[in-house]
Amino acid sequence: MLLNKRNISFFIFAAINILFSIKYFSRYTEYYLLFTASLLFIHIFLFYKGDKFFKNAAGRCTVINIIMLAVFCLASIFIFSKISAEASNSDRWSVITSFWDNFFNGEYVYFAKSHLNNYPGPMPFYFILALPFYLIGELGLFSLSGLIVFYFLMRYIKATPSFQTIFLLLILSSPFYLWEISSRSNIFLNSTLIVFSFAFFLMIKNYKSLKSQLFAGLVLGLMLSTRNIFAICYIILFLYSIKSKKSDIVATIKIGCFTILVFALTFAPFIWGHLSDFRQMNPFIIQSSYLMPVELSFFAIFCSFFMFLFCKKDLDVFFYSGVILFFTITVHLLHHSVDESFYKAVFESYADISYFIMCIPFFLYYMLKTDNQKL
Repeated sequence: MLLNKRNISFFIFAAINILFSIKYFSRYTEYYLLFTASLLFIHIFLFYKGDKFFKNAAGRCTVINIIMLAVFCLASIFIFSKISAEASNSDRWSVITSFWDNFFNGEYVYFAKSHLNNYPGPMPFYFILALPFYLIGELGLFSLSGLIVFYFLMRYIKATPSFQTIFLLLILSSPFYLWEISSRSNIFLNSTLIVFSFAFFLMIKNYKSLKSQLFAGLVLGLMLSTRNIFAICYIILFLYSIKSKKSDIVATIKIGCFTILVFALTFAPFIWGHLSDFRQMNPFIIQSSYLMPVELSFFAIFCSFFMFLFCKKDLDVFFYSGVILFFTITVHLLHHSVDESFYKAVFESYADISYFIMCIPFFLYYMLKTDNQKL
């Protein structure tokens, strides 16, 4: 069956890579379409035939994976030393730097501005995660950690070594991830951590235990305090847990309350003594004014309240979370395409196509956990 969820996940993964490839490689070569088509062929081969290709090397795949990770990390570190962060048109590294510069100077953090004059949009825990890399002076390592986290996620769910090899190759050869590393962005890491937290939540055996509720609330609350767009995925997760009777309404409400409490507490160190400043400028205001109009944001939230109805098993939570994220960013792209033009929205960055990376770890996880015999 062509239009099963596994194939749809791959189609979206491939489409995002095509978009990145055409946008960025067209700047460097007139053969970008040939390059894009060749890369698509490689990804199709890896995804549909890779397991057979690596079958004879299954016993060596773990070693191959570690070597691939080591070589890529060393190559990335070398690139970081040769290419300055300012050379990129992305300012996510600068947003982090200006945020912590303001904090350590005793200034309100959400008044900070990047080198491209943008305010910090992410939530507080996002910046806390980035703090060690800010302190050592290389936020490119923060971006690179996304690959490491995804590798540990594959180990956590006990994916076969050959599947780990295939998915590492898919990521390492993807234009979206090469762009992410070169621009010192960290969306892939952020989304992978959300996927990790969802996998953990769905593996809990006793949701009625107060200890489980507190720990789930802590993990989910911290992860929610990275980017508020992931709230639409949380809606699917919580409603599915009730629908599937994995958790009853009371337990889910408790976990939800603990999640919100932890989320709120992450703001405390940064708004202490700056309450009036917080009312004037905060990540909710910044994100609602940039990503897309409030009414379209509420429409995406509204859709997420129905998406859980399609979830028949735990794995569907990841697929439909990816779908709602892809839908939301597509609306963002269409909104800017209507206001300007599709060319300007994509090639002149009136829309930020890097947000599409948010849905990719969800689809990768779904693909990783399924094969043609389990559809």
